Amino acid sequence: MERLTNRQFEDIYEKHADAIFRYFVVRAKDRERALDFTQEVFLKTWEYSQNENIDNVRAFLFKVAHNIYVNDVRTYGRTVSLEVYLANGLHPESGDDKAMLISLDAKRILQESENLGEEYRDVMHLRYVEDLPVKDIALIVGVSENVVSVRLNRAKIMLQKKIKFNNEE
Repeated sequence: MERLTNRQFEDIYEKHADAIFRYFVVRAKDRERALDFTQEVFLKTWEYSQNENIDNVRAFLFKVAHNIYVNDVRTYGRTVSLEVYLANGLHPESGDDKAMLISLDAKRILQESENLGEEYRDVMHLRYVEDLPVKDIALIVGVSENVVSVRLNRAKIMLQKKIKFNNEE
């Protein structure tokens, strides 16, 4: 099996580190933890690549990230609130009304998505934030492409219902 060279690995890191970091920031809501998790992903990827070939690097990195996060949640639990999002700078900027409305809509979706099951939040994030194809998401979360598609559809329906219901109140 062909080992990755240092330069190849550096290229992989430069190309994918920001996306992996975003994956963790959205979940952990803590920059330092996200940095630690990102470092762990690339360390595990380097170790694995020394003995095995990696066909789809992006999917592999997100699979490792997903596993690290799931293990962390199982060990330490998970707390999420809109206040944490706001504290991390996710708030409307003054001045541009359109940007403010988009920011408010995004915050509302984030808030409502917290009430979805983790299996729905994960696939929504991977698809709509990280722009991964369904095939790669299936590899990352360990389910079939059909299951990913169903989860995406159900999550969208649940969010639409929640947002519509809240608008009627």
